[in-house]
Amino acid sequence: MDEKKEKKLEWISHPARYRVKTTILLILFFIAISAGVYFTFESAFLAFLSMLILVVSLSSYFFPTKYKLTESGVTIKGILTERFKPWDYFHSYYCDKHGVCLSTFSYPSRLDPFRGFSLQFRRDNREEVINFIKQFLKPAEPKK
Repeated sequence: MDEKKEKKLEWISHPARYRVKTTILLILFFIAISAGVYFTFESAFLAFLSMLILVVSLSSYFFPTKYKLTESGVTIKGILTERFKPWDYFHSYYCDKHGVCLSTFSYPSRLDPFRGFSLQFRRDNREEVINFIKQFLKPAEPKK
C-alpha cells in the first residue's frame, strides 16, 4: 500500500532567546512594576500576582511556541494552549518584521489579532514559511 506523505513544515519560535536586550529590559520593567505594586499596597502577594500576570500575558514571547503547517491546516502549540485551524478558515496572509499573520479577511483588519493566527518566524526560516503558506493562501489586498 502506498501511503501519500503529507507535506509539513514545523519550527519552534522563542523570541526571548533571540532578543536578549529586549528580554532583559522587559524583566527589569516587570521587576519595577512589581516593586511599585509592593510598595503601594504593601502586599507581597499582589506584587507576585502582578509579575505572574505580566509574564503570562507575554507567554508567547517568554516561552517556546511550536508551529506546524500541514496540507490540512495550521497548529500553534504554546505552553498552555494548542490551537488548530484548517486552511479554508483563512482568506489571506500578510507579513511583518517578525512573522506572518493569517487573516480571516481578504485584507488586513483590526480583528486579525482576535480571529487570525500570528506565526512568528525563527531567525532563518522566513522564506520557507512564506513559500509554504503561498500554496494555500493569497497575499492580503490593500484595504479600499
